Amino acid sequence: MPIKIEFLPISGESILITTEQSTVLIDGGRKKDFKILKNKLLALKKPIDALILTHIDDDHIGGFNKIVDNLREFDIKELWFNCTKEQDFLDNGDSYNINTSYKNGSNLFAKLSKTDVKHINYVNTESYKDIFYLTDDVRIKILSPTEQVMNQLFSNWKSNLYKKENINTSSYYDYDKTFTDLAATTLGKDESLPNCSSIAFIMFYKKYKFLFLGDA
Repeated sequence: MPIKIEFLPISGESILITTEQSTVLIDGGRKKDFKILKNKLLALKKPIDALILTHIDDDHIGGFNKIVDNLREFDIKELWFNCTKEQDFLDNGDSYNINTSYKNGSNLFAKLSKTDVKHINYVNTESYKDIFYLTDDVRIKILSPTEQVMNQLFSNWKSNLYKKENINTSSYYDYDKTFTDLAATTLGKDESLPNCSSIAFIMFYKKYKFLFLGDA
């Protein structure tokens, strides 16, 4: 069986990669994508060897946030996800001003801490300098985030949690645009910490190389 890379038909982002020996899932789409994601994973009828959640934005982890609530239905060997233990907002009844990216990240971390899934945290280019085997037949090379970006993300987590979101550089309204529309759009530099903290990497399978960037 050759490698198969499938971009799932959802509103967020989720990529399923299967080889002769491995199954890797990158990101889990939005909350409303939960049923599609769930049905796809159950139809595989085999374990997910590695699940990589690139960063904390809703269009990448929202669907998986609901998967965790039904984790007994799935066999996930390990999960890669950068998040901090900051959960103070959960005791605050006012959620109006909470930044949803940080809220999603904190919620997912809280849920994961109550499961037996192997959670790989604090993934950065300094911790993983060399190419390594993610699964039996798939190797990866981490390209981002840097340790500096991760430190910024974690140290500012609580203060950013209660800031209103800046959507000027994000893609909330891009999904119905054509490539022509996007090419004609003038975009500023994206300096949001959630996007800059994306786990980006090169995947190696036999003689092939694949680039996965999250929102880096």
